[in-house]
Amino acid sequence: VCAICHVEYSFQGEGMILTMPWSNGTTIEGVVKFYNDLQFADWKYPETGTPIIKMQHPDYELFTNGSTHFNAGVACADCHMPYVRDGSMKYTSHDIKSPLIDDGKACATCHTDTKFVVNRVNIIQDQTWATMEKTEEAIIAAIDAMKIAAADTGAEAALLDEARQLHREAQAKWDFIAAENSMGFHNPTEALRILASATDLARQAQIKAIEAVKK
Repeated sequence: VCAICHVEYSFQGEGMILTMPWSNGTTIEGVVKFYNDLQFADWKYPETGTPIIKMQHPDYELFTNGSTHFNAGVACADCHMPYVRDGSMKYTSHDIKSPLIDDGKACATCHTDTKFVVNRVNIIQDQTWATMEKTEEAIIAAIDAMKIAAADTGAEAALLDEARQLHREAQAKWDFIAAENSMGFHNPTEALRILASATDLARQAQIKAIEAVKK
């Protein structure tokens, strides 16, 4: 039910058909390959010419790719719609919200020490945020180098195209985490892996752009 909306999607073809990019799997690599095969882009970065993929909110994809809670059989409603009581009645809350707003109901079903859990969530989200900022710095450095190369009529076109592709994939991976709603908590290990890969790709794009100008 939640994954009807909380996924990455795009509109494809003349009929603008709502499409989930999962034919190569639900990892970020599978999603990027899907769009690369279609040569699809949501928009083009104006000063670099990079065809950019804009992610929506891939909560489902991040959560289901090996996260601790998913592997333990936890579903979205277990945390975001915890059980409540009204007299003798017990039912699932329809007040869908962050588990941290009422950790006593959401987390205490499985965890006895909710203070420890909330602290762990804060640590994970702080780490993800700090790592994401470093990724942003790398992407901006790549964009700055590509702007120079794109404006240089003597730049090597093939190297600049390689830089654009690297920038495209770095931006997509960064946005996969930035657009997802948990700030890494839905799958901390995978979130940091994706951001590390995005940083690496962005630095490669920066180097390719510099090389394009030198040549």
